[in-house]
Amino acid sequence: MSSPLLLKLTDGKMTEENFKMLFEVFTKLAAKKKYITSNQNDIKLIIDTLIEYLISVKDNKDTKYFDIFMQLNMIKEIIGLTSENNRIINIAVFKGFALLLSNLSNHDQLLYLFSNNYINRLLCLPYDNTDTDFVYYYINFIKSLVMKIDNKTVNYFFNNKFYLYNMLKLYYN
Repeated sequence: MSSPLLLKLTDGKMTEENFKMLFEVFTKLAAKKKYITSNQNDIKLIIDTLIEYLISVKDNKDTKYFDIFMQLNMIKEIIGLTSENNRIINIAVFKGFALLLSNLSNHDQLLYLFSNNYINRLLCLPYDNTDTDFVYYYINFIKSLVMKIDNKTVNYFFNNKFYLYNMLKLYYN
């Protein structure tokens, strides 16, 4: 959190109030669709910081940030922003969710992430497969996701199309 914007917003402290406030700033920036490109670096930085908050509790017993994440339905807002097809923001989302998945061990939190088809929306997001940076983070996200799937969570990925399997087939070899 070394950005002047974030230091100004949070005083460099990780608190529940700052977490909520960062999300509020995020939603205001994201709501201005025609200014997404001009705000992309701030939005990316806020996504990175929100994910940092979520993984800051190492033992996963203190769920205060994740509880706020769920209460405010942050996943919907963050993943919803990927429909703007902004490369920088989409990379931040895939990078952030790969990191989040890798660091979560609380099964209830995983179930929340997998519910409501949000992860499937990320999987079927159209992208430029010649963009090596994006593909790198996309594959990283898929790897993190696959490591968290078990016999209880796999059902979240079966709907009309099995997006996860289809995406894995594209990159096999």
